[in-house]
Amino acid sequence: MKKIKGLLKTELIQQMIRYAFVGGAATVADWGCLFILHDMLKIQILLATAIACFAGILVNYFLSKRFVFKQEIGIKKRYEFMMHAIIGLIALGFNILLMYVLNILLGIYYMISKVIVTAVVFVWNFAARKMLYVVFEKKEDKS
Repeated sequence: MKKIKGLLKTELIQQMIRYAFVGGAATVADWGCLFILHDMLKIQILLATAIACFAGILVNYFLSKRFVFKQEIGIKKRYEFMMHAIIGLIALGFNILLMYVLNILLGIYYMISKVIVTAVVFVWNFAARKMLYVVFEKKEDKS
């Protein structure tokens, strides 16, 4: 039990737990938009997926900055946002590609497909954002 408590105290584990909550909020935004756009407004599934994914990306970015990756990095804010946008665009590509394969080609119900897609994109988003902060971490002046 002590080993588990010690593990939960590590910064990486704490970040992952906070990111899971942020990811949950982004998922609610994404899935909610997808449902409204596709089921209620009858927008085509891939277009609805793209719009909903963008909503989730925005929620994820702002909540991640506030609660998960709080440290400053050594690049200007606009470049930091551009890096997040690139990560988000790749996530959007995963969303559309996987929804196409799972829902359109394989015929899996779109919300079940979205659960699978969300798991893949969650791993991508956390790993890519973590790498962004590791690579561009602001070095403290030690002189």
